[in-house]
Amino acid sequence: MISRLGEDLGIEAPEALAALQDAWDEEPVESLRAAHKARRQRILDLHLVPQIKLGDAEKAFTCVDPKYPVSWKQQVRQLRNRLTHFDDEVKSREKSGIQVISLLSMNGQRPRKGLAGNLAFALAAMEETKVLLIDAKTSRPDLDLHLGLNDGRGLCEATRAHREDLPDCFRRISGTQLYLLPFGQKTKYQDEAVDLRGLQRLIAGLREQFDWIILDGPGFDTPADATLITLCSDGTVYLVEQGVDRFEDLRLAFKQTQGRYMIGAVMM
Repeated sequence: MISRLGEDLGIEAPEALAALQDAWDEEPVESLRAAHKARRQRILDLHLVPQIKLGDAEKAFTCVDPKYPVSWKQQVRQLRNRLTHFDDEVKSREKSGIQVISLLSMNGQRPRKGLAGNLAFALAAMEETKVLLIDAKTSRPDLDLHLGLNDGRGLCEATRAHREDLPDCFRRISGTQLYLLPFGQKTKYQDEAVDLRGLQRLIAGLREQFDWIILDGPGFDTPADATLITLCSDGTVYLVEQGVDRFEDLRLAFKQTQGRYMIGAVMM
């Protein structure tokens, strides 16, 4: 085929190969490459994401409640500042930082006092910082309920959707750079609510669009789900409930992830 192409162009086969390479490198082909990459990575069109008012989503961000203890707000801000500082340190040593962070507890059935939502809210409060909060608590998702999105689309659908169908899976808090991805219709997909390959491709595309991605993940009582989330993360923060979780629980959690993704632990 190359030889015939060379004859048609009046050039030798090696030169024909070079001509093909030059044509492949031209800008129109680069546009096709970019379009193909967008389809594979399911890049999200942020302009099409439906918006909701903060007042309609306050249950997901307990820190905006006037009754929320000031000392707890300070702790959330301190966690945000430490993560930001750690990210700068990692970037100074490596090519990339800790953009995608998962929060995992020892038991996914226990409430978490809105830590993931409050952390995402605090990160989005920084100037020119675009943040995505993903509810990946496979055993006890609750972001849908906090947002009043009963039977709505979310992560379950986003890991299977084409890029043109993605915006309806997300929500944006109007007036902010905070985006939300609820869990979606878990019962529709039974035991495989989140598609593994779809999640990896989804995160790959979202990395280009957000400064921080917070994965509010499951507990280590569902080890397969916990491992899946850590594999999609740059680092993991372990949530430890004081007086409840044992050192043995934490040791087993480290073993499941082999300690490769540990950023630190938060005592709750």
